[in-house]
Amino acid sequence: MASNWIVVASRTGARILSTPTEENHGLSEHVAFTNEAGRLRNRDLDEDRQGSARFGVSSGAYEQHEDAHFRQAKAFASELADYLEAGRTTNAFDGLVLVAEPRFLGLLKGSLSHQTAARVRKTIGKDLHHVETGAIDAHLHGEWRTS
Repeated sequence: MASNWIVVASRTGARILSTPTEENHGLSEHVAFTNEAGRLRNRDLDEDRQGSARFGVSSGAYEQHEDAHFRQAKAFASELADYLEAGRTTNAFDGLVLVAEPRFLGLLKGSLSHQTAARVRKTIGKDLHHVETGAIDAHLHGEWRTS
C-alpha cells in the first residue's frame, strides 16, 4: 500500500516525506532536493543569464532582478513537478500534501499536470523547508492528515 507524500518546499530546496504506514509509524524522508540557484544574489542570477541586459530601457533594475528570481523559482517548481509526475505514474503515492512558502506554493501547483494535481489532498502555505523531519508534524499540528 502506497503512502501519501508531503512535499515540504521553498525556492532553495525541497523534501518529500512519506506519511506513516504499518511498517513506519512516523514521517520519513523519501528524497531531498537542493536548489543552489535559489540562494544566489540578484546580480549573480542576471549575470548567469546569457544575452541579458542588467538594466532595460523601459524597466528598472528592481524589475529585472525580480524576474531573474521568478525564472529560477519557476524552473525549480517544474523540476519538482516532474518528479511528482513520475511518482504518480508509478503509483508511488496515493495523495499529496503540498507545504511551501506561499509564493512558491503557487508556482508548484501551477507546474503540476492535471492528473497529479488531482491527487493533491491539501495545500499549506508555510515555509517549513528548514525544519527537521521529526518536527514537521508538530509545526503542522496534524494539518497534513487528510481524513
